[in-house]
Amino acid sequence: MDTLGWVYYKKGNYDFAIMEFSDSLAKIPENATVYYHLGLSYNKKGEKTRAREALEKALSLDATFKGAEQARNLLSGM
Repeated sequence: MDTLGWVYYKKGNYDFAIMEFSDSLAKIPENATVYYHLGLSYNKKGEKTRAREALEKALSLDATFKGAEQARNLLSGM
């Protein structure tokens, strides 16, 4: 579901991306990458509070996941 969500994200369909990432997290709730992807999607939708929460959760789960540096950069710019 994360992969499908990422396809939706890349196509700019953030609502469907968020739905897929949320479904993915219901099955694997401790996955930092999925939280990161969710945060990116919320950010693109302009939902900054939700984006911040998801990105912070990703970093709290794993401070070194692939994308962690980008997540920190995005958070510092919010």
